[in-house]
Amino acid sequence: AIKSTVSFNANGGSVSTSSTTVTFGSTYGTLPTPTRTGYTFNGWYTSTNGGTKITSSTSVSITSAQTLFAQWTINSYTLSYNANGGSVATSSKNVNYGSTYGSLPTPTRDYYTFSGWHTAASGGSKVTSSTTMGAGNTTIYAQWTLNPLSDWVLASNVPSSAKVEENKWTYTRTQTTESTSSSLS
Repeated sequence: AIKSTVSFNANGGSVSTSSTTVTFGSTYGTLPTPTRTGYTFNGWYTSTNGGTKITSSTSVSITSAQTLFAQWTINSYTLSYNANGGSVATSSKNVNYGSTYGSLPTPTRDYYTFSGWHTAASGGSKVTSSTTMGAGNTTIYAQWTLNPLSDWVLASNVPSSAKVEENKWTYTRTQTTESTSSSLS
């Protein structure tokens, strides 16, 4: 029986077994499963792109050493927007692993100025359109700066998180009365 060595090239990923021995006319048998962060394994092929797919049940027709290459599909993950007390026109988008977030929506909130998207509702790291997508669904949070209120506002319109910084009221009230009656002083 003709035996040949088959080497495994993980093609950007990693594989626990670097090679195996196969016998001409038999099947390839158990093939290792490689891993690659942010990618899904599509199978072992005779070339890095295209080529013939080789599975455990494929009949061995080689008589010399062979290298099999892992082929991959990049994963897409959901980037979700949490407006954190405000409102945002869209709730999420899909972004491929390793790609930048791209354009991000601008949320709105009465009495507040949007101060950016972050990895947490408070604190965390700021994210931008050039932030890179990791290997998993991700939520980013709007953060806000309270605008100063410098004029009269209905109490019912004041945000619950607002604070009164100055509690001093001054006014002058004038009353004028006109009459033709001589009995008024």
